Amino acid sequence: MLLGGGHSRRSRRNLTLFSSAAVALAALVNFAGAALGHAMLGTTRTELFTPTLVVTSVLGLAWYVREDQRFLPSSPLQVARHTAERPLLGPIVFGGILGIGYLTRVITPLVWIGLLLVVVRGSATWGLIYGVAFGLGRSLELVIQYNMPVESASERLERTVFAQPRLLKPAAAGLLVMLLGGGLSAIVLGEPLTRIAF
Repeated sequence: MLLGGGHSRRSRRNLTLFSSAAVALAALVNFAGAALGHAMLGTTRTELFTPTLVVTSVLGLAWYVREDQRFLPSSPLQVARHTAERPLLGPIVFGGILGIGYLTRVITPLVWIGLLLVVVRGSATWGLIYGVAFGLGRSLELVIQYNMPVESASERLERTVFAQPRLLKPAAAGLLVMLLGGGLSAIVLGEPLTRIAF
């Protein structure tokens, strides 16, 4: 476990390495995605952004309404425990893979929606900002774990597998509703959303 030492110096170091790798790799991947979108779509990306936002928001909401929410295209692999627990290298590899986001199990459509919007937007600045936010989000679980009292395995399982998803589902659905509202407003007003983005 990366934070097996509670608030020890080792735990602080692992948290720092994990978070730094997650943010750096997420920023790099999303910057590359934005550059790819810019090269592929050219000037048409401005016209494509708002419809893409609307369609992906509707699909994301439909996914959250379904009873069976397990299926999303992603790798079934997770970082091996012995790799994650290696000194120095473990938290960097683990954080980097989770920061990329697409190399492990994807449990929310927001991961794919975010990547698609970064590519369609085609803005390096937007890609970097989204990537940093994504990497920080991926680090949040470890930050929460670091600041909580030491948990038993069953308590951690209850929190991460049952309690947190129950809270995240309405939050994610609410975000999708806001994105959909923004996209529909832009269509009604005839003003591209990219005018207020980077």
